[in-house]
Amino acid sequence: MPMLLWNLSQDSFLEVVNEIKDKLPGGSVIDPKVLWQLLGGNVRALADLAINYGWNVTAWLNSIIRHVRYLIFREAQLLNISGASPLITRIKIFLGNNNPRPDDLIYEASIDRAPLIEYNVLIYVLGKPLMQLPNEEWVGNDYAYQLPAYYWVLRTMISKESINVTSSEVINEIINSAK
Repeated sequence: MPMLLWNLSQDSFLEVVNEIKDKLPGGSVIDPKVLWQLLGGNVRALADLAINYGWNVTAWLNSIIRHVRYLIFREAQLLNISGASPLITRIKIFLGNNNPRPDDLIYEASIDRAPLIEYNVLIYVLGKPLMQLPNEEWVGNDYAYQLPAYYWVLRTMISKESINVTSSEVINEIINSAK
């Protein structure tokens, strides 16, 4: 039964970030609130960023962007749509001015949920009373993004109407949304 058990609350997550920054130094310093927006309390992703990427958020985020690009191409193929750009346009039309909340992707934009779940972009949320889900854009009623970074990458792609986004553009999307 998949659940978001490994995600910490924002305060607990930021405590862990501060604790391991001292033990695993290196890389550039990133705003902890931006880090929360990318990782959403997922300590496994935090360990991946710190250990495997040496705190290099750009390199880590580029791997997330590649993963989402692959899924967009896969989804377009499954839906018999010729290419990623028409799929991004289709999602944007379905969502209008709304951002790509996980439930909207499944129910409104007529996206096949299987690849998104199979490739760990979305998770079907079960047992909500057993956990405290954050009230964030990346958490819906029935689905949540495994990592908020997937949400921000997809949101940036939809905003730009292109799958060719950079890690800087994703970070800017996060920062601008907070204003």
